[in-house]
Amino acid sequence: MRPIYFLIIIGYMVLFSCSEKESPSKPQDTFWIFTSEIPCDDFDTTIRCIFTLKEKELDYDIKKWVSLNENSELVDFDYEPGFFYQLTVELPDKNGPDPTQYKVLKVNQKIKDYTKIINGSWTLLKIKDTAVPLEKQDKFILQIEEWRRRIYLVTDCKFYYGELGKVDESIFLINSLISNDVGQKDNCDGFGLINTLLSSKNYSLINLDSLIFTDEKQNIALILKKIPGYNPYRPKGS
Repeated sequence: MRPIYFLIIIGYMVLFSCSEKESPSKPQDTFWIFTSEIPCDDFDTTIRCIFTLKEKELDYDIKKWVSLNENSELVDFDYEPGFFYQLTVELPDKNGPDPTQYKVLKVNQKIKDYTKIINGSWTLLKIKDTAVPLEKQDKFILQIEEWRRRIYLVTDCKFYYGELGKVDESIFLINSLISNDVGQKDNCDGFGLINTLLSSKNYSLINLDSLIFTDEKQNIALILKKIPGYNPYRPKGS
């Protein structure tokens, strides 16, 4: 019987030894990463960082996102720009040979951000039932900035800027919109643009050239036409 007991003891030793080897050697974390590497601050567009969000649900407010260190990188990860990813990673050993490498263990969620499709500058042709006069169209410009998910709006006498919320294949939401006067004009005519824009909840894109916003009742709110041009602040790889 003694040989049998001996084999059982050896079996337990092997089992516990394997369990110890399979246990994680480094701490893990779960966070979202932004749709692209973006400037580490608002002043330098050449140094890019990975921005993360440690929330269970995706939040589109960029102010809640925090950048990793400038040289941080994600390894074992097939990254595709234009998507929010929720990742489980193995944290780097700060005293190890690769103190800036986060090893991706699992992709929990992958959500497409459609601002890449409607990124660029657009001139307004129609606001509800009012056509913007041809001589004023160059004074009514809407710009959607993909890499920081911001929106800019120029009217006849005001400049607006804000941040985008959720944008998918048909939904278009704005988190905030702030105005700055760009000049004093007695005949400032906004055609009710701001209220119309804020009430726009959906959009459709036709041939990548025409953009149509609709309100919650699916009534046409805005019709815009793409303005060709190069955006110098595109994220890397786009």
